[in-house]
Amino acid sequence: MLFTIVYVIVYITIWGVFIGSLDDLFSDILYFILRTINGEKIKLDLKDINSVPEQKIAIFIPTWREAEVIEDMVKHNVSVIQYGNYDIFIGVYPNDFDTKVKVAKVSRLYPNVHMALVPHDGPTNKADNLNWIYQNMLKYEEESGEKFDIVVMHDSEDIIHPLSLKLINYLIPEYDMVQLPVFSLEVPFRNFTAGTYMDEFAEHHLKEIYVRYVLGGFVPSAGVGTAFSRSILNKLAKEKNNILFDTDSLTEDYIVGKHIKDIGGKQILLKRVIRVKRKSKWLQYLPEFLRKKLEYRSEFVATREYFPFSLKAAVRQKSRWMLGIIFQGTEKIKWQGKFIDKFYLYKDRKGVWATIISFLTNVLFVAGWLYVLLGMLLHTGWNLSRFIPGEGIIWWIIFFNTVVLFERLLMRVYAVSTIYGFKQGLYSILRLPWLNFVNFLAIYNALEKYLSYKFMKKPLVWAKTAHSFPKTEQLAAYSKRLGELLVEQNAISREHLQHALELQKKEKKKLGEILVEMGILSEDKLGRFLAIQKGLDFVNELPDELPYNRIEQLGGKVIAEKRLLPINETENYIEVGFVEPPSDNLLKELSDTFGKVVIPVIIPNSAFKDFVESFSEPGLMVLGKRIKEAGLTEEEVKEEEKIQKIGKFDASRVDSISVDDMLLELFPQSYIRKPKKRLTRKVVRNS
Repeated sequence: MLFTIVYVIVYITIWGVFIGSLDDLFSDILYFILRTINGEKIKLDLKDINSVPEQKIAIFIPTWREAEVIEDMVKHNVSVIQYGNYDIFIGVYPNDFDTKVKVAKVSRLYPNVHMALVPHDGPTNKADNLNWIYQNMLKYEEESGEKFDIVVMHDSEDIIHPLSLKLINYLIPEYDMVQLPVFSLEVPFRNFTAGTYMDEFAEHHLKEIYVRYVLGGFVPSAGVGTAFSRSILNKLAKEKNNILFDTDSLTEDYIVGKHIKDIGGKQILLKRVIRVKRKSKWLQYLPEFLRKKLEYRSEFVATREYFPFSLKAAVRQKSRWMLGIIFQGTEKIKWQGKFIDKFYLYKDRKGVWATIISFLTNVLFVAGWLYVLLGMLLHTGWNLSRFIPGEGIIWWIIFFNTVVLFERLLMRVYAVSTIYGFKQGLYSILRLPWLNFVNFLAIYNALEKYLSYKFMKKPLVWAKTAHSFPKTEQLAAYSKRLGELLVEQNAISREHLQHALELQKKEKKKLGEILVEMGILSEDKLGRFLAIQKGLDFVNELPDELPYNRIEQLGGKVIAEKRLLPINETENYIEVGFVEPPSDNLLKELSDTFGKVVIPVIIPNSAFKDFVESFSEPGLMVLGKRIKEAGLTEEEVKEEEKIQKIGKFDASRVDSISVDDMLLELFPQSYIRKPKKRLTRKVVRNS
């Protein structure tokens, strides 16, 4: 009986692999034919996209409990996007207080960021949130008199490519829907679960969707990096009673892509690359001809983000995708359309059985080898011929399956290597069994939820995934370069930038430092642009009251070396001013030291110098600052420094007495009470 069961499972798996691999092999062959004819990647011509006038773009970001990431996401993307005419609408539920606070904060910082309040408590689902963002956009248009030409969808963890809006602006209205590639941010090999997203999205968006688009199949929206022309949205709104996205679907993005194709919308998955200079140190050791060849690499204009790191979160997210695409998609879309549409509907939905077959293949492979090894150890003569004949059609199908398996592995390695490099391409082979296991759990979870929904009437709700946003160092590759920002804002000329870059190669100094030395840029102006570049606030002047106890806690050496200064403290956080944008490691060190969250801002170098250079010790620094604020002349301050240095006054008493009493004690004969000089703190919000 057991033998019969195993025999049946083996044969079902063999035939399942054979049937499931036919369409994949077809896509692989067609992709390489297209690559040979058209070229795999098309270089982006910046002159072309810059020549087109900017249309007004609205970016939609639906949220539910995204307080941890939404502020950083907005600040970073606003600082890097190389496009002027856009607004961001962030959908927020009334009962999501923490996210509302963060969105309110960034909307105060940036005039083009708006809170789109959903009129009822959440969570409902992403489609409902998006529909209310659309309604908020219509209301904004009515009140402002402005009209948006393009709508772009993004999530709260997305890193938007600096050139993506320019590229979208170039393609619309020629196309009604533009889908840019979506890739996972690179993760170390040890993060197996997150690494599987690198593998799947690399192959899916590099090959699968591209072939689908070329053959004329509908392009499914990925939910992020998707742009719609206003004309197609108006058409959708008219046909669907002003409800753009299906609220009874968990994958509204997939459904809307099919709807747009059905009403005659023109779609495109766009793969464009730009040349980016490599930062690898090994280049300097190569011969010059080879160094010039390898100095630049191709970078896709794509949306990047982190996907779940834990097994539980990955299963939760993927089961929602499978539930929406396979089960709800079959109910809503059925098998409509031309033959090519039906073919790709089959490819999208075959996961309900192909995922199980892939998992069984892994199990049978391991079990088969264990069976043979046990047979050798126990001298039982066990071998696979009991289950698999050495001849006949089954043998040839197994041979075909084996060949296709190796071809599919090579395709996966190629796709992952194209995006992340050859090392990650090889890692994708090792991650494949784990990917099959994750997908098996996801399809099981999706099937369980769907059956509960159909037969027990349990509602399908937004199974939101917890998101994370990259650290400062990881975002560096996507930040707008300082030189580009300065030229764009007419702070320096293109000729000055080129000259400074030439000096930088010789002197190995920072670009900002060279521009200041050249007299082209002031130190304070440099600080302003560094703040804009990194999405930080710029504090124009130091406040009149500083957290002196925190200054003394750090010590003069740390303050001088790191060029930082605590400038404000509340119950929950400490605001620290930096002359240059800090690293994440430095912020963590300061948070550990203070025992509080550290909020970084940029302060003028001139203000920092005035504070630090006058006094050598923290206590003297504090006292000197207070004396200056009291209105003493420069000569009196210098005299006070001498008094302190010979020990006539204990600087540690600075917080225990008033400024007037302190000055009376220091200058009992000559001190004349003068009104305090008040310093007003000015914060420049980067918009």
